[in-house]
Amino acid sequence: MNTLLAQRKYRLAIRLSTDTAKTFGLWAAAAYALLQAVQGVFRVLTGFDADYGNYLVGFLPLLLLAISWVNFVKAYPSAIGAGMTRREFGTAYALFSALLIAAGFAFTQLIVIVAELTDSSAYDGFYGAAPIDALTRAAVYVTAGAAAGAIIVRFDRDLVKGTLAGVLIAMLLLRQIPLQIAASEAPSGDGDLVFFEFPADGVPLAPLDAVLTVAFVLIAWLALARAPMPDKKA
Repeated sequence: MNTLLAQRKYRLAIRLSTDTAKTFGLWAAAAYALLQAVQGVFRVLTGFDADYGNYLVGFLPLLLLAISWVNFVKAYPSAIGAGMTRREFGTAYALFSALLIAAGFAFTQLIVIVAELTDSSAYDGFYGAAPIDALTRAAVYVTAGAAAGAIIVRFDRDLVKGTLAGVLIAMLLLRQIPLQIAASEAPSGDGDLVFFEFPADGVPLAPLDAVLTVAFVLIAWLALARAPMPDKKA
């Protein structure tokens, strides 16, 4: 009995991972396979040499964010209601998040490798193509989703939790702007500002994403530690 209780956090992490793989994972893989098949036909018929998989690379972080956010909000009340402690849930979700980050990293690198095999230059200078960029980008979006989910379960008032979650997501999506401004105003900068260019010229997002990942983990942990405990199932 004690062994079953000790392992329930691992079972939750595995269940969340397998459910995600069976749904979003299969959809993403099928979409990419279909895209490659269509591009393959065009290459044979017309000499087409581009690779539109970069649209999937650009969309993937938002998908990871949504998966992390929705799973946290859905899994927390059911896990606590089944008798799990907040600490156990936090451990389970950390394991799930690590697997989700690894999956996002692996999928991004697969897209880049296939593009290189087809001699495509679609990812030259693309943020998320290099291994370290792919890892930190996946990590910051997954942890941001977990932090937003933790905020949602922590607060009861819709205005409070909606505002805090919105501020958090805005910090994530607009994170390059302060660095871009600083780079533009530096002595060696050109003074030009191009907002929402990912990444902006001269802006190293990987170190920033690593720092934000740690910050989002802390936010998620603090919010989860004070989250209300739903009634346990009879």
